Amino acid sequence: MSKVDVEKAHPESPSEESERDWAELHPDLLAVIFRKAGMREVLLHASKVCSSWRNTARDDPILWRRIDTLTGIQDYPDMYKFRGEARKAAEASYTRIVTELTKIAVNWGGNCVEHLLIGSNCEDDLLDYASERSRNLKSLSVIGSYIFLNIESMANVLGRLKKLEELRIVRKEYRHGLEFPKQCFNSNISNSCSTC
Repeated sequence: MSKVDVEKAHPESPSEESERDWAELHPDLLAVIFRKAGMREVLLHASKVCSSWRNTARDDPILWRRIDTLTGIQDYPDMYKFRGEARKAAEASYTRIVTELTKIAVNWGGNCVEHLLIGSNCEDDLLDYASERSRNLKSLSVIGSYIFLNIESMANVLGRLKKLEELRIVRKEYRHGLEFPKQCFNSNISNSCSTC
């Protein structure tokens, strides 16, 4: 038996097979995997594997159509067990993480983003940032314990979002690890505007 015949019978040894180049997975297959994995896993892990995975994640418009940071980026589920200064530090750190990851997701999604749910403390600058980059938003929800929104800034945000149909702002209070709605604003914008 010649060397060529042996190679045809056994094209790859087990050690060669286990050393695949995962960067060469087809982008369509990666996109399907990323959609199943969810935004948190893609932003925190998959996009850091290699440049081809990062490019596939960044360039998949379906993945970024709905950005949900309430279920997509929860890094500190036990944050409300902390007390005093430790709790303030944990909340500040969590808010920074959610803000930065939301900005990345909004950048990658651009005008493909149709639904944005911010599940953390929120300030004007994050909504301003999102409204400048994702002008096709149909639904905007903000749910958190500290929501700092200036009326003038909010008017600017809403002025940019011509396709916005739903706006939801819920301020929650946390006691003993349980959450309770404290204040809520929910509006179906398309039904409330008499000129549309």
